[in-house]
Amino acid sequence: MANKPHSSLSNNISSKTQFEQTSIVDDKFHDTNTAEKMFEVISKAIEGSKAYLLDIDLDFFSTKNPFRDMYTEEQYDVLKNLYDFIGPADDSISAVNECQKVRTRQLIELELALKADLKVIPLTNEIKQFNCYSDISQLIASIRETSPETPDWELIHSAGMSCDNTDPELPHHISTEEEIKSLMTAAETLVAKLPRPTLITMSR
Repeated sequence: MANKPHSSLSNNISSKTQFEQTSIVDDKFHDTNTAEKMFEVISKAIEGSKAYLLDIDLDFFSTKNPFRDMYTEEQYDVLKNLYDFIGPADDSISAVNECQKVRTRQLIELELALKADLKVIPLTNEIKQFNCYSDISQLIASIRETSPETPDWELIHSAGMSCDNTDPELPHHISTEEEIKSLMTAAETLVAKLPRPTLITMSR
């Protein structure tokens, strides 16, 4: 599933439901009618508030997942499998604690396997026995074949943690100039109607 343009407006609303409603994740946002609807939702959310923060994420207009250029689709799929997250069996404290232990161990083994295969640390018999080691070794060999750069364990590790199933992947939608202009027009329509924010932040 393709990542969609997104933006957010947050304030001091205590209701989780209301806060979530202020997050715009809609590839139809450039439609004026959609902008009007979002204005209605946001207006209700900040109604009665003496102050609110307007946060504008420029990824909404166009953004690129840098790891998509570094690795092939096949390599990315290997990373997804290696860093796959299995949640707790239930909501009990014991299940959550066990899940946390397993996940921590998984990430430690992945990091050690990467470092060892790239000779950052010695390759011990213990590391060789990790379930992930063989796949890590093959992945690094594949990256060596497709990339002119020397594989970097930290970059590979970061890429893996960005594409596990705990959160959506890093946003990746490269907009055309026409789409950016359309999105800017819609954003202007929305922001112009809002009451003056106490503070405006902008992330790049």
